[in-house]
Amino acid sequence: MKSLTGRFFLPLLLGAALALSACSLTASPTPPPATATASQSSAEDCLIGEWELNDFADTITSMLPSGIQFQYAGTGGRIHWTFTAGGIAEVNANNFSLAFADKNDPSMVVNVTTNGQALRTYQVAGPGQIAISNPDDSQLTYTATVDGVTVNVDQLFQGLVPIIPAQGTISYQCQGNSLSVTPPSPGAVPEGFSKIGP
Repeated sequence: MKSLTGRFFLPLLLGAALALSACSLTASPTPPPATATASQSSAEDCLIGEWELNDFADTITSMLPSGIQFQYAGTGGRIHWTFTAGGIAEVNANNFSLAFADKNDPSMVVNVTTNGQALRTYQVAGPGQIAISNPDDSQLTYTATVDGVTVNVDQLFQGLVPIIPAQGTISYQCQGNSLSVTPPSPGAVPEGFSKIGP
């Protein structure tokens, strides 16, 4: 009886072992959990912090209307964007200035200077997308001068100041200490920021 039992069960055990071995060779590994959420979370985490504008010349040139009499002539001062973990987006401008020179008379320069703070609420609306709402520009001021004489701020020039749009959706890319944001203007080139604080 003992030898019969051995002859009966041994092939079964060998067959099971071979079947398990075949499964381990041919079965695909269990796929990892979907990474879309993780990627979006990573992008959100990257976005959070204080950013200083450092690359704007190509952006503003791309945003100027083709038929305008003035051309971009330089930038001064500082402007920071801050995104908090609580969904607040903040702009701080410290004597941030944009200069525009008359194409026909380069000595005639319009300077638009921005100071103060603007607030928004934001949320990441999808990969590379930020939805902006609830604008508050009450603490933001604009002044304009032409050859040192104060003039009314032209809405066109004011609209070129790189603050976070009042509402809508903007595109961004964030990696490490670098952030690029594409203004919601047809044909606009992304503006660049460097992280300066958490």
